[in-house]
Amino acid sequence: MTWNPIEDTVLVYETPDGAYATRRARLWEDPETRAYRCVLTEAPDDQGMSIVDAAADVADAVEKAWGAHCAVIEHHPARGADPERFDAVAVDRFGEATRSRLDPAALAAELPGLAA
Repeated sequence: MTWNPIEDTVLVYETPDGAYATRRARLWEDPETRAYRCVLTEAPDDQGMSIVDAAADVADAVEKAWGAHCAVIEHHPARGADPERFDAVAVDRFGEATRSRLDPAALAAELPGLAA
């Protein structure tokens, strides 16, 4: 199944230390369930705490922007010897984050324009 791209913007979130961080946010919608996937890209020149280190605040910002049914995916572009990486980020009721590695090829097949 292919998800529909619906937005490419910047997400601003407040981090636990009271600072603000910005990340590129791309949103896709499942045409059948209307669920969302938000891919947040950590670029080398971005300011602020990383997505996973501020996961509870990121999840809150994503929920406020796109609703509770929006899955958060952390994206680290390839850099030097480090390959491109995508991780699903989940936050439990205590604000603790867990990450699950996603297959870039499978994700790209579902999310058109992900490579852009």
